[in-house]
Amino acid sequence: MQNIQIEFHPPTDILGLAKAILDLGTVFAFFIVLLVILQARKRYPMIERDITFLPLIGFSIFGIISTAMDAFDEWFWFTPKEFYDFVWKPTRLSLLLIGIFMLIFAFRQFYAFSKRLLGEEQEIDDEP
Repeated sequence: MQNIQIEFHPPTDILGLAKAILDLGTVFAFFIVLLVILQARKRYPMIERDITFLPLIGFSIFGIISTAMDAFDEWFWFTPKEFYDFVWKPTRLSLLLIGIFMLIFAFRQFYAFSKRLLGEEQEIDDEP
């Protein structure tokens, strides 16, 4: 494998700068989500359960890593470009996808808990 070189390449136009700032804002938003999850764990017993808490934490951590990688590649370029195309970008997108699946799993756990807590709704059949 060739040596990977990282070159500083700041955005050159206003659109590129706006995109880079929005990417940094996304990283910040995932940090806020992490803090909210940690705070909610203290207040709500449902989130305190590991089967719900760990996927939520995983979602926020994978989201932070993925969006930080996205923000990083707005300011830095990789040489050779194949590293970006075949390693960096698939890794970034895979981490985000794993995080999304973890969030879906956590929501399903929460839904199952709510269903048990409130009882399943019975539909009234209108049979003659």
